[in-house]
Amino acid sequence: MLIVSHDRYFINKLANRVLHLTHDGVKEYLGGYDDYVQALDNQPRPGKVAAEKPKQNDYKLRKERESERRKLMGRISRCEQEISALDEETASLNAQLEQPQVAADYAKVLELTQQLAALHEKQEALYAEWEKMQETLEAEE
Repeated sequence: MLIVSHDRYFINKLANRVLHLTHDGVKEYLGGYDDYVQALDNQPRPGKVAAEKPKQNDYKLRKERESERRKLMGRISRCEQEISALDEETASLNAQLEQPQVAADYAKVLELTQQLAALHEKQEALYAEWEKMQETLEAEE
């Protein structure tokens, strides 16, 4: 009796031989589905199949590296934008300090210098982060 099924459990319990259809013809395997799978595992595989798996792994690794590189480039770009915005803010505060009416107001000068100090700290932290990311990027290349 010939039964065609995709149910491996059913084939394994019912079959006493498995026919494998290929372009080269039909090959018969005695036993159930588990015996068929074991026989396939014991057969030597062509070099082409073995070579494909590393390529898939290499492809995946390459894509992951490219993704990490793009993320790093994006973080570097955002860091540069933040540094630029802080530069503009610092220039604005310095321009305010140069105004004669502001220079005469001690409280206003103190407030602006404290803001400048906070901006300077943020800038230093961003520069350190930027430098670290650039070194990471250079190390990957």
